[in-house]
Amino acid sequence: MGEIVTPTNCEDCCACCLHMGHPTFFMMPGYVEKHWENLPVELKAVVMKRMDGPDDYGEACIWLDQDAKRCRHYEHRPQVCRDFKVGGKGCSLVREKVMGKQTAAISPKIDKN
Repeated sequence: MGEIVTPTNCEDCCACCLHMGHPTFFMMPGYVEKHWENLPVELKAVVMKRMDGPDDYGEACIWLDQDAKRCRHYEHRPQVCRDFKVGGKGCSLVREKVMGKQTAAISPKIDKN
């Protein structure tokens, strides 16, 4: 069994960003995510080009600085990134898959009796 880690922040991780391809903003007829509306025009153009291109799911997010393991445009990240709970079940599953570390959120309960 791997090392059990309880994630408390995103530092030295970026596991959730390694498969996104591009930032995913929620848009549908009659509704556009406020973070998209506030996004600088040059960033919108880059995201739209990726959205219109071939499927990039499974690739690292285009905003990810893989050396620094941080988002290049953190202040403009979409709601899905803002809502992704550090240390939550989704975070723990992605970290285990990418980094091979078992996290407390998905560790089996151990009966101490």
